[in-house]
Amino acid sequence: MNSLVPPTVRQARWLIVGGIFAIVLGALRGYTFFTHGGLVFLTLSVLLVGVGVASIAASVLRLRRGDPPPGDTTRR
Repeated sequence: MNSLVPPTVRQARWLIVGGIFAIVLGALRGYTFFTHGGLVFLTLSVLLVGVGVASIAASVLRLRRGDPPPGDTTRR
């Protein structure tokens, strides 16, 4: 999970927006699966929702930790 954590708080905020967008796209694909069927739609739905949840969780970790100090080159 630490490999998904963005380096700055600003990037974490934008990653949350992207995660919400991925979840919405996954929900739309899931709706398409239930109305029209198709294994591809189900697979895309599960993948998009998973990526959205993972990106939001990683962004929340960065928001809780805050920005690293200015001179710090090590990653947490």
